[in-house]
Amino acid sequence: MAYNHGWEERKWRLWKEAEEKILREYDVSERIIEEIRIYDRAEFNSVEDLLDEVDSEALYRTLLTVERRTLLVLLLKMQGYATKEFL
Repeated sequence: MAYNHGWEERKWRLWKEAEEKILREYDVSERIIEEIRIYDRAEFNSVEDLLDEVDSEALYRTLLTVERRTLLVLLLKMQGYATKEFL
């Protein structure tokens, strides 16, 4: 299945809405919720940036078929993080 930005965006928004509802139930401040949203949005966009920079068409097509979490792990490894830092 090819990567569909609109679908991924929709899934992200639904996930964020559910997460923020839980945070509010635990009386987390709106400031903290906003900071988390900004951070998560940057992570979402960083995966988009990774896909934009792939020069090999074969690699690009392969990356389009993997889960978003796998792409995030790949991006973090490329940025120099150790595997144990994000597992």
